[in-house]
Amino acid sequence: MAKGAKRRRKRFPRDAGIIAIVAENVGRIRKGKKPKLTQEKLAFAADLDRTYVSAVERGEKNPTISVLVRIARALKVKPAELVEPPSKRR
Repeated sequence: MAKGAKRRRKRFPRDAGIIAIVAENVGRIRKGKKPKLTQEKLAFAADLDRTYVSAVERGEKNPTISVLVRIARALKVKPAELVEPPSKRR
C-alpha cells in the first residue's frame, strides 16, 4: 500500500453474507429478464439512482427493507427471492 493511502474497510463485516446474497440475486434476476433489464431501467422502475443499483449489485450497499421491496417489485419477484441463499433456490 502506498504511503499515506487509506486502507478501505468493509462497511458491513457482520452482514457481508446476506449482502453478497442480495447482490448476487439482484444481478442474476435482472440479467435473466427478457428483454434484458439494464441497471438504468431497473433503477427507474424502482425509483432509485442507477449508481445505487450498481452498488447493491456489487455488494457495496446494504439496502433497507423498503428498498428491497421496491427492487423486487421492479423485477416482478417476491422480496424473499432477493434474500434467499443459492442452496435454497429451486
